[in-house]
Amino acid sequence: MMTELSGAFETIESKMNFMKGCIRLAKADGLLGEEEQNIILTAAKNLGLQQTNFEELLSLMTDKQAVIGISFENKKQSILFFLQAIELCYADGDYSDSERAEIEKISNELGVLKSAVDQIEEWVIQGRSWMKAGESLVARLCS
Repeated sequence: MMTELSGAFETIESKMNFMKGCIRLAKADGLLGEEEQNIILTAAKNLGLQQTNFEELLSLMTDKQAVIGISFENKKQSILFFLQAIELCYADGDYSDSERAEIEKISNELGVLKSAVDQIEEWVIQGRSWMKAGESLVARLCS
């Protein structure tokens, strides 16, 4: 998915807003640990951001009081953000209430309809189910 993201987010500003949105979600259930910070910085590097951008992102990750606003240049960027963001929320197997609330706040700020977010959530659930079924299939065929 990162390849698709790097093509959709061409400006430094749009890449930074994508990463700021990820930070907001990661902070939704508390402060970020060192491992989460490293994952975010690696993603920023993969998007082509530079050291000066990393410093701003690190500041946002560690500042408890930081208010992080985001905006995107077009609807496609917003939708791609939600696709990736919701997938990230499910990565630990728990899409928490605080993460859901933050997704809702961001969708309201960006003017993305709840029905669109609901469809993306369903797509992520189906994709995760499909991946688990594939893993089970491989395990059965290899035993």
